[in-house]
Amino acid sequence: MLKLAVVAMAWRIFAMKDSDFEALLDNMDLSRDGTIHWHEVMHSEGFDRLPKDVKKKFQKAFTKADRDEDLVLTMEEFKHFYRDTERIMEQRDLKLVCRGTQE
Repeated sequence: MLKLAVVAMAWRIFAMKDSDFEALLDNMDLSRDGTIHWHEVMHSEGFDRLPKDVKKKFQKAFTKADRDEDLVLTMEEFKHFYRDTERIMEQRDLKLVCRGTQE
């Protein structure tokens, strides 16, 4: 059952269209400059409720996605960042579910 959930999540991310990413970026882009800065990620909905270890993983994913190291994410870089953060959350959720089934 868990494997099916992982496949479904992966397929959902894979099936996202450019317009989906554009809407996500536009929603997070507080400076309205067409890019995402780290502070905009930190101010995104729900970020403040994430555990510290997940926030650190998000920051690493941001740095990894910022291929030209200009401290902002363009649309293409943002796509990589988003996919990585979805995987981070998926792994976290799987750990929580597995822990719950072992109790």
